[in-house]
Amino acid sequence: MTASNTLIAITRPVSPSITECELTHLQRDPIDVALAEQQHAAYETLMGLLGAKVVRVEAAPDFPDAVFVEDCAVVVNEVAVITRPDGGAGDARWWRRGHRR
Repeated sequence: MTASNTLIAITRPVSPSITECELTHLQRDPIDVALAEQQHAAYETLMGLLGAKVVRVEAAPDFPDAVFVEDCAVVVNEVAVITRPDGGAGDARWWRRGHRR
């Protein structure tokens, strides 16, 4: 991969409050936080094995959906697609807190 084609996966640790995450269209089933952490670690490992540079940003334990940081944007050479991951709630505090440098 050239520098302009570098694959970067931005991740964040699973929040201990993930059991309170946004849920639409599905019945809530209990979330096993330890299992979610194991699955997320496997995801990060796989991304690295596939050639991605894994950049882990700081934890955001007060934000249940914070682990889904990679859902915010897809950026390629020609275009960037920015999503609205707040479920329409209009609450962007997690963005301000988790994405400042």
